[in-house]
Amino acid sequence: MYDTEALTAMLGAAVGLLVVFAIVFIALLVFYVIGLWKLFKKAGKGGWEAIIPYYSTWVLVEIVGLQWWWFVIALVPTILNVLGMDSLSFLGNIAGIVANVCIYYNLSKKFNKSTGWVVLSVFFGFITIPLLGYSKNEVWNAAAPVTPNGVFDAKNVSASTNASAAPAPEAQQTVNQTVNNDGTNNNQQ
Repeated sequence: MYDTEALTAMLGAAVGLLVVFAIVFIALLVFYVIGLWKLFKKAGKGGWEAIIPYYSTWVLVEIVGLQWWWFVIALVPTILNVLGMDSLSFLGNIAGIVANVCIYYNLSKKFNKSTGWVVLSVFFGFITIPLLGYSKNEVWNAAAPVTPNGVFDAKNVSASTNASAAPAPEAQQTVNQTVNNDGTNNNQQ
């Protein structure tokens, strides 16, 4: 009635395919975690902070200079899921995507990346984020101007992660340099 050899072959192929998918998934997960670890190290944080769920999101929001409540918005999908509010999951997912866009926007500014990098990160963050960590050419620019509200506050750009910080004394002074005929500098303030 049933061909047991064919069923055995199909089951073997299914198990083999499942093993291949599991290996690829684990390899991508390891690639992501190590890349995120290196990104956190570039940002001056401990690499171990990248591997703790939810806390890593908090630290990421902190290092990109967003306000604390963006962390809560990033967790809205998880919160709605825990509370069993499946009817609001669509809105929760949109909130999570918006938070990720703002995180990726400020992260791209800290690495001097373009808006195209933000778009790539929204769809392929599992690849772009580790690439920032792995790349030796990508340098963390702590003084890069970011916005405390991500893409929604582009007019309010601050040069540090603390929007209320006073400008550096060097920025408050203007120095006019002139070079004398003998090659020495004559500084005037």
